[in-house]
Amino acid sequence: MPTVRQTSDPPAGEASAAEWRWVALVSLAVIVATCIPYLFGWFITPPGSQYMGLLANPDEHNVYLGWMRQAERGRLLFLDPFTTEPQQAGFFHGFFLTLGIAARLTHVPLIGVYHIARVICGMLLLIGIYALAVQILDGLLARRLAWGLAALSSGFGWLYAAIRPGAAVHPVDFGPGLVMPEAITFLSLLLNPLFCFSVFLMVVLWTAYLAAVRANSWKLAALAGAAGFLLGNVHTYNVITVWLTLVLYIAGLAIIGRRLPAREALFAGLVAVMSAPFVIYQYSLFQANAVFREKALTLTLTPPAAFFIAGYGLVFLLAIPGAIVALGRRDKPQVLLVAWAAATLLLVFFAPVSFQRKMAEGLHVPLCLLAALFVGGWLAAKLRHRMAATLAVALVILGMPSNALFVARGFHDLTTNNAAYVHVLMPPLYLRSDTVEAMRWLRDHATMDEAVLCAPLAGSYVPGAAGTTVFIGHWAETLHYPDKLGDVLWFFSGRPQPGERREFMESNGLRYVLYTPDEAALGPFNPGASPDFDLVLARPQAQLFRLAPAD
Repeated sequence: MPTVRQTSDPPAGEASAAEWRWVALVSLAVIVATCIPYLFGWFITPPGSQYMGLLANPDEHNVYLGWMRQAERGRLLFLDPFTTEPQQAGFFHGFFLTLGIAARLTHVPLIGVYHIARVICGMLLLIGIYALAVQILDGLLARRLAWGLAALSSGFGWLYAAIRPGAAVHPVDFGPGLVMPEAITFLSLLLNPLFCFSVFLMVVLWTAYLAAVRANSWKLAALAGAAGFLLGNVHTYNVITVWLTLVLYIAGLAIIGRRLPAREALFAGLVAVMSAPFVIYQYSLFQANAVFREKALTLTLTPPAAFFIAGYGLVFLLAIPGAIVALGRRDKPQVLLVAWAAATLLLVFFAPVSFQRKMAEGLHVPLCLLAALFVGGWLAAKLRHRMAATLAVALVILGMPSNALFVARGFHDLTTNNAAYVHVLMPPLYLRSDTVEAMRWLRDHATMDEAVLCAPLAGSYVPGAAGTTVFIGHWAETLHYPDKLGDVLWFFSGRPQPGERREFMESNGLRYVLYTPDEAALGPFNPGASPDFDLVLARPQAQLFRLAPAD
């Protein structure tokens, strides 16, 4: 049964200037809202401290800032600055290379460039999602609902947290443990410019691909391929999702139409070929670089299916009838949404890779469009317009509580400096001003090859703030993290015999020791009492020592 729409409603593929003005304004409003927690964090900075500009899981963002610092200093290929094992620079990441170069040219601090990128990429993503909705959905109601769900909704984590606040496992959108920002669009907008940009590239790819099919345009198909090429570098594993989506899409069209869709298949082949180079590059790097390989093999597996699906809540439930409607209509662009969602779910649950749960990135978008297809298209055709609009607004509001609670918890973490997560060694959100000054001294006087020993809380910030390598600083980027944690405890304890600390420093390529109250809490050893260390910076809350020349 064809969708009934108002005569003023635009058909798929068409949008008015008023539509674009609307989406630009509401997208800007959402992005401005995501900046408020950071402004709050800066405003309440305690005396003697410095806000580091982050909100949740600062250890992840510090990895990106470490790459940006290397790019700012002129590196094209990156090293892992969180581990001291011998390695060769070989990792190329165009996104953070660009941000690092931008920081060097503009003299804007890295964290400032990082947030400017978050704002720009967030705007691009939100407008891009609407552009994809224009390619696929008829009518303003369905498109605006798709955008509203994508921009603001998440799942049932808030409800599960209320019912079972101490549960060990919980939905991935909100809870006391694992939360997956890459799974939820709003959390990506709030936290991570990389996630925003990579999903934006996926959205551009599919928008250009559908437009190419509609217009029979090789130029547009090449644009889709170019987006795939960039995606291969920005987030390589997303290309796997693209490839499987194309396979399922072409197969689905062949089954529905009982013949191979030649034009779609040819364009799909072009996209697949153009998106392959960086996949090949990353695989070669995995084979040749032991440090990169060991990091890549760190397990990040998908949580149990019920908790993963519950993280999408009403959107997932409504996407199911949306997929049924799409397949029943045999509308090619809508079938692509089904293929995208199905490919992602297959990879999330069955891909035999260490980074399994990371394959969820982008899934929220096709689920939201399928939900809007059902509610804003098929169902709205059977309701009065005002009733359908009220239902759409209610669904967006019902999808917001987990995101609202996540932001509220972010405000709480800012007031407590991440105190609730010290037991898992999550870095603080504020550092002592003296510690930051010591890192600045390292930035101005030390090289990346002169590694620093300190506790992992400060160590998380050293590569980005100081531009040097750190002995321990990240649970995945630091190879043999548990063993090195034990080494740090041993170093500051009273157990080492004379000369053993020097031997340890030299054998691990360590040149500096950062000594703050965090290191003092680990044991009785103070480098200032040892002739093996020279004091190079002294502040009340931080001292920096350099390994003295051997006699």
